[in-house]
Amino acid sequence: MAQEEQPHQCLNDHAGERAALGRVAHACRHYRSSAELEVARWHRNYRLLTPQDQALVPQMPGKIAEARQCIYRNHLFLSAMLAMFVEGEDSYAPPHLAPANAAADELEAKAGSCVAPYDHDRVRYVLKNVARDWSEEGAPERAQSYGRICAELRRLFAGRPAAAGPPSVLVPGAGLARLCLEVVNLGFQAEGNEFSYHMLLASAYLLNGVDRERQVCWQRQLHTV
Repeated sequence: MAQEEQPHQCLNDHAGERAALGRVAHACRHYRSSAELEVARWHRNYRLLTPQDQALVPQMPGKIAEARQCIYRNHLFLSAMLAMFVEGEDSYAPPHLAPANAAADELEAKAGSCVAPYDHDRVRYVLKNVARDWSEEGAPERAQSYGRICAELRRLFAGRPAAAGPPSVLVPGAGLARLCLEVVNLGFQAEGNEFSYHMLLASAYLLNGVDRERQVCWQRQLHTV
C-alpha cells in the first residue's frame, strides 16, 4: 500500500515546492508596492504634524524622496533577477528554479497582488544580505566572518600535497553563496546547502546572471531609515 501511495505523494511534494517557489517570486514582484506603502505612511504621518513640529525634522521630506528612489533601485534589481528564471532550452537558470516566474503567474491568477507580510519581510531581508555579501561596503563585515573561516581552512590544509587534489568543503546554510565563492577562490571545491527559495533565487542570479562589476545596485539601509 505504501508503494502505491508514493507517486501521489511525489506529486503533492512537487506541487508544494512549486507553490513555495511561486510565492517567493510573487513577493519579489510586488516588493515595490509594499515598500511604497510604508513610505506613504511616513509621508502621511509627517503631514499630520504641526508646522512647528515639522520644523524639528527638516530632513524628513528629503529622506522620503530618497527612500522612493531607493525603492525604485531595489525594484530594478529584483526585476532583473526574476527575468533570469524562465523555462526552456535557452534558459541558464538552475532547472529547479527555472519555473519561478511561471509559478508566480499561477499565484497571481489566484491571489492578485496580495502578498503575506512574512514574504515581504523576507524579500527585504534578502536585500540586506545581498549588500553584506556582495557589495564593497560589506567587505569589512565579510572579513570578520568569512575571512576567519577562510584563514582556518588555509591553516588546516597548508601541508596538503597537490597530488591529493583540492579539499572538498560543505557550506551548510549557504545563503547567498558568497562563502562558497570565497572557498573556491582558495582553490578548494565547495558545495553549498540552502533551502530558502529567497536565498536560492538571489544567489543563482548573482552567480550566473551578473557578469561584470557594478552591473546591479540596491539599497540596504532603506527600511531602517
